[in-house]
Amino acid sequence: MKLVYNMRKTDEPDPAVVLVLKGCVDSDTAPDFGKVMDLLLERHRCPLVVDMTDVAYISSAGWREFVNKTQGIIEKQLNIRIVGMQSTVRDVFELIGLDHVFPTHNTVDAACEALRTSTAR
Repeated sequence: MKLVYNMRKTDEPDPAVVLVLKGCVDSDTAPDFGKVMDLLLERHRCPLVVDMTDVAYISSAGWREFVNKTQGIIEKQLNIRIVGMQSTVRDVFELIGLDHVFPTHNTVDAACEALRTSTAR
């Protein structure tokens, strides 16, 4: 299964980029995922919401790309939220400790509300 993605910017007073992923992030698609994340890190300074609602599976290669991008996210002090992980994806996310690095939410709206609240302080 291939990885499909799209990006959009929210219209709120404090905009965020929403990256919607669909499919699987495996050894074939992990490089594409990495390129998309690089593009976001280069071009956007606003918060990022990664919607994984329709991601069925992430292989070790996919998680490696995600972890490799974590350093750049932290260095640029970007606020990132992860949304809608299926239980099998969430289990590995928690197992590798990313739940201590990135806040998670059930919906994009909840993530955007949390971002608004965190930037209002």
